[in-house]
Amino acid sequence: MVDRFLEVTTQTISWRSDPPSWIDVAAFDAAQAAANAPGVTSLLEMDALRTAIDLYRGDLLDGCYDEWVVTVREGFRDRYLAHLQRLSEILVVDGRSAEAIRVCRELLRNDPLREDTSRLLMGVHVVAGDRASAVRVFHECTSTLRRELAVAPAAETVAAHTALMRDAAGEAADPPSTSILVAPLIGPERELEQICRALAGRGARPGAAGARDGGARGRQDPPRRGPHGVVRAPRCA
Repeated sequence: MVDRFLEVTTQTISWRSDPPSWIDVAAFDAAQAAANAPGVTSLLEMDALRTAIDLYRGDLLDGCYDEWVVTVREGFRDRYLAHLQRLSEILVVDGRSAEAIRVCRELLRNDPLREDTSRLLMGVHVVAGDRASAVRVFHECTSTLRRELAVAPAAETVAAHTALMRDAAGEAADPPSTSILVAPLIGPERELEQICRALAGRGARPGAAGARDGGARGRQDPPRRGPHGVVRAPRCA
C-alpha cells in the first residue's frame, strides 16, 4: 500500500506523482507560485496568499531533528512569514483594516521581535481610528525587546510613538516622512507609501536591524493600478 504513494530508493524517499493524492507542502508551493505569477492582480494575489497561510499549520515534521529537514523546515517558515508580511501590505492598500490587523498580529505572534511589523500595526490602528490600540502595540513592542534582547526600541519606532502622542494631544504632526500619521483622503497609493516608508522603516539601520526588522530590505516599487481599478501594492521588502 505504501509503495503506491511513496518512491523509496537507497538514498531518498519521495511522494509519487502518478497516484491521486493531496500533499500540503505541494499545495503551499502552488499557492506561492500563484501569488508570484507575472501580472497577477492584487485580488488574486490576496487569495493565493491566504491559501498558503491557511495551509501552514506549524513547523514541517516538528520533532524531527535530522540534518536534512532543518533547512527545509526553516525555509517553509521563512516563506510563511513573508506571506504574512506581503498580505498585510496588500490589505492596507485595499482598506481591509480588520484583516490587516489580524495578519500583523499573527506575524508578531510568530516573530515578536519584528519592529517593522509593530510599526505597520500601529499605523493600521491609526487608520482604523483606534489610537489606544496603536499605543498599546508600542508598549508591547518595547516590553518584548527589553525582555528578549535587553535593548530599547529603534529610533523609528520611538519616533512613530512620539508622533502618535503629539497628534493625540492636538499638536502639529510631523511630516509624513517621519510620522506614522496618515492624512485623510490622500488615496491608497499615498497611504501605503507613507506606511511602508514611515512605519515599516525600510531604510538601512545599524546593529541588529535584520533580526528586529524582518531581515534584508530593498527598494520600494511605486504602487500600480491594475485591472478593475485595484491598486497593486508595492513590495516593500
